[in-house]
Amino acid sequence: MELSTISFLVFGLIPACNSFVLPGQRNPGERSDTQFCMTENNACRLEVNSDESGNLLHEYDNTNMVGCYERCLLVETCTVWTWWSNTDVCQLFSSCSTDRVTGCIDCQTGPRSCGHVAEHVSAVSGGKGGQDKVIMVDDGGVCNNSQIQMPTPRWGHSSSFILSQLILCGGITDETKGPSNSCDIYHMERNKTWAPGAAMMTPRHRAAGTSLLGKMYMIGGTTGEASSSSTMEVYDPTKDVWTQGPSMPIAVTAACAVSHKDVIIVSGGFNSTGESSEVYAFNVTTNSWQRLESMKQARAKHGCSLSPRPAQDSVADVVVTGGEHKGVSLKSSEVLCVETFKWKSFPDLTYPLESHVQTDQRQPVVLGGMQTGNASTEVLRYANKEWKRATFSLPTCLVGHSVSYFPKYMIRC
Repeated sequence: MELSTISFLVFGLIPACNSFVLPGQRNPGERSDTQFCMTENNACRLEVNSDESGNLLHEYDNTNMVGCYERCLLVETCTVWTWWSNTDVCQLFSSCSTDRVTGCIDCQTGPRSCGHVAEHVSAVSGGKGGQDKVIMVDDGGVCNNSQIQMPTPRWGHSSSFILSQLILCGGITDETKGPSNSCDIYHMERNKTWAPGAAMMTPRHRAAGTSLLGKMYMIGGTTGEASSSSTMEVYDPTKDVWTQGPSMPIAVTAACAVSHKDVIIVSGGFNSTGESSEVYAFNVTTNSWQRLESMKQARAKHGCSLSPRPAQDSVADVVVTGGEHKGVSLKSSEVLCVETFKWKSFPDLTYPLESHVQTDQRQPVVLGGMQTGNASTEVLRYANKEWKRATFSLPTCLVGHSVSYFPKYMIRC
């Protein structure tokens, strides 16, 4: 629950881009909690002026350290943050004097720039038919010699990168057993090794999954029963724990989710009557759902993306592409402006496509999917107001795969 309210129009965060500090480059009293974030074991003091103003801008609970420094990016005047690990409280400050609280074993303080990475690539994982690789893709194509062997093939899963961990959860890992609740985590800080993460509370296939403010959200999906689910659960990688979140107003599977500032936007999917055009936003600050304007086209198994712009930029667009409607693949696309919450038409894809993934590498990019009934290796890029086939393709046909952002400095690409 938020202790200092921000309005609904302040949205969720896709990891922002800037510089990072290498491990080992720290001063006395500082420590490195990730490979790109330096903190100090002290806390900012609250200051109150004669006019009752002060340096404390906002305070939040139920926040891990990643979420705390990412929340600082959402507030233009935030320069320093303090996170209290015993209570999961995050404080944002406009200034922080050198006279700080010391001796607190549960406090960490860092600057606004903490945790930023310079550039991202797209980590494409798994896929139907026993696919068990993570393929890295950047602006120029597939990164050479960068494929990562997954411990378990899976498709219809979700992926996120948080706290130097690539997290793969749910989907189908064994065609004879139905949806899985398992998670595999690739630890960059542990010599690039895989380890099992905490299992989800509910097995989920084709859930709408995304990361936001240091946590991973799994929404809806098929849970092994005939109908779709409306439930949501939240993973905190700093504790390796899943918790129940507020259920979505409707049950959906094969929906698509994106994050912007402190909101998750979920579009389409299959509901109880078929493909849905409904769109909902979950605000993690208010812990509540709100229905937005519906898409022009009902669709499921579609792609969606939102540019990872700087967090303070409130002007951004959610692009959705293709999908399925009444058993027919779609080539239509549309765009939601998160400033106005209005949907507008967008140029059609080059061909009908469903079960693909979409990311944003300065412009929207579509990877793989089901094209005219066949799995595809093709990549589509949006530029100059039209979609075009890229000059490169994926190394294998992919359907039902997942994609997440991945720091480029962590691999050779």
